[in-house]
Amino acid sequence: MSFIKKNILKNLPEKSACPALDLVVVMPVYNEEKILSRVIRQWQDVLNQAGINYDFVIVNDGSKDRTGLILKQLKNQAPKAFTILSQVNFGHGHAIRKGYEKAVQLNPAWVLQIDSDGQCRPDYFPGFWSLRKHQTCIFGNRVVRKDGRLRFIMSRICSLVIFVFSGLWIKDANVPFRLMPCNVLNTALKKIPPDIELQNIALSIFIRKYMGTICLDIPIVFQNRQEAGRGLKFLQILRSGCCGMIQIFLSLKKELRHDS
Repeated sequence: MSFIKKNILKNLPEKSACPALDLVVVMPVYNEEKILSRVIRQWQDVLNQAGINYDFVIVNDGSKDRTGLILKQLKNQAPKAFTILSQVNFGHGHAIRKGYEKAVQLNPAWVLQIDSDGQCRPDYFPGFWSLRKHQTCIFGNRVVRKDGRLRFIMSRICSLVIFVFSGLWIKDANVPFRLMPCNVLNTALKKIPPDIELQNIALSIFIRKYMGTICLDIPIVFQNRQEAGRGLKFLQILRSGCCGMIQIFLSLKKELRHDS
């Protein structure tokens, strides 16, 4: 085990003996007025059936439609079940980071990150929840993607780039369906710069390579977006992905020098 990994694990926060919450669900949203209520109700049904004490942390990433109003209505209906955060439109990665930071403040036992567009199927959650163990992260692996061949190809390119630069093969580094122990997430966030756009990819790399955390990859089918219209073109995705990956490796290398 490397000195860096030993130092990180030594400073890993202990899990709370009796956390107030079993689970915090982190969900970034942007212009989802047509489906947001339906998606949240589907997830509430599954979580309630599992008997889980949970809270939603929903980050409104500068939506220009009625998303903000819908979130207020949901909060009024169940004030203890929703924490609503708002920001100007900084992008998906920054919204996720803001949600993660709030989640660790609430100090649940576990943190689940999902997206709000209906692609993350709630019926997979009971299987994920049944696999949880101390210090084990459970990630979805989108073996079938119904949101287009382009995104599937880009996911595989991402895995290849990570392998070339780190020697680590991650099946689906940017998957939004991920269940993590809160103390593992908390430790990783302290080392990952908040300005990185591809936060989930940075987390996947850091948790596996530098923390040595046991990670399970569970095959899932990723649904098509329930409301289309926000798709990116190939060159946009490629340019954004390349810039993001360079930013991740440069930032992590700089941050980890302090531990060497």
